[in-house]
Amino acid sequence: MCSWEELSEQAYLLNHAGSVEHYDADRRFRGQNSTNHTIITEMDGESFLIPPRVAFINSSIDRFEEYIDQDEKFDLIVLDPPWWNKYIRRVKAVNAKASYRMLTNADIKAIPLERHRHENTLVVVWCTNAPSHIDAVMKDFFPKWGVELVACWYWVKITGSSGQPVCKFNEPAQKQPYERIFIGLPKGSPMARTFPRERFLYSVPCAIHSHKPPLYGMFLSEN
Repeated sequence: MCSWEELSEQAYLLNHAGSVEHYDADRRFRGQNSTNHTIITEMDGESFLIPPRVAFINSSIDRFEEYIDQDEKFDLIVLDPPWWNKYIRRVKAVNAKASYRMLTNADIKAIPLERHRHENTLVVVWCTNAPSHIDAVMKDFFPKWGVELVACWYWVKITGSSGQPVCKFNEPAQKQPYERIFIGLPKGSPMARTFPRERFLYSVPCAIHSHKPPLYGMFLSEN
C-alpha cells in the first residue's frame, strides 16, 4: 500500500501551461489520476480523494469545452445544476460569499450537451420540485439536447434514527422529502424499451449541502 505522501504525489492539477495549481473554486484547471487505485492529494491544506482512471475539470460550465475535444462523446452524463432559487438569492444578498453561484434555466439549456452524446448516452438530471424547473427539463433541456424522457426516479430522504421521511409529503408548492431524477435517452435508442420508468431510492441525506447519493452502480446494473 502506498503511503500518504506517495499517494499525494501521484495526483496533479494542471493549467494550460502545465504548472501545478492550488485548489480555488474560482480558478479553472484540469487534473487526472491515471493509476488503477484511489489516490489522495492535498490542495491548500485540504485533502481530496481522486478515484482511479479519471480526469476532472474545475471550471465554469460555460467554458468546459476549453478542456475537452468538441467531438468527445460520453456514455453517461449527470447534471446536478445549482438551480436558481429564492432562498439562495436571499443568502447572497446578505453575504455574497456565503453561498454558491446559481444558473438560470437559460444557462442550463445553453450547455452544448448535444455535441457530447452518442445514440445510447444516458442523460441524467437531478431536479428540484419547482414546477418551473421540472417543465424546463422536460420541455426545454431534453428537446434541445436531442433526448427523450424515459424515466423519472425519486430520491426519498429518510432519517437515520427511524427510517422515516425527513419531513411530511406536502402540497406540490411546499417542501417535499424527495428529489426527482430525470433520465433521458436519444430518440430511437434500443435501451429505452427496457429502462425502468420509475424507481424509489431511500437514503439518509449527507451532512454536506446538496450532496447526492451515488447512481453509477445502478446504471451499470440496468445496462
